[in-house]
Amino acid sequence: MYFITRPGGCYHPKMADRPLDHLPHKTVLDLLDRIAPGSRLLKVELLPGSFSNHTHLVEAGLPGGETLKCVVRRYQVFGDYDRGEKARREFKVFEWMAHNGIPAP
Repeated sequence: MYFITRPGGCYHPKMADRPLDHLPHKTVLDLLDRIAPGSRLLKVELLPGSFSNHTHLVEAGLPGGETLKCVVRRYQVFGDYDRGEKARREFKVFEWMAHNGIPAP
């Protein structure tokens, strides 16, 4: 069992849903099968500040007892811009930040 949470606590039915607020269970399990085979999903959390980009923290228990934390970022569809190019640019920025000791998801 895992929990889907929102900023500041657990999911509350009075909070307005947006199309990408929910990261489908199957999507998360497929991702974990690829990056951490044998892991167990613990938590999926919608991170604050997700307006046009939806960012979730995924936590999974690894077979050796460690905890894996990864960020899944998905882009709202609007306009005709190249979301793949946007993702590549952001990835390079996050790599640079990590390399320079700047905290980022």
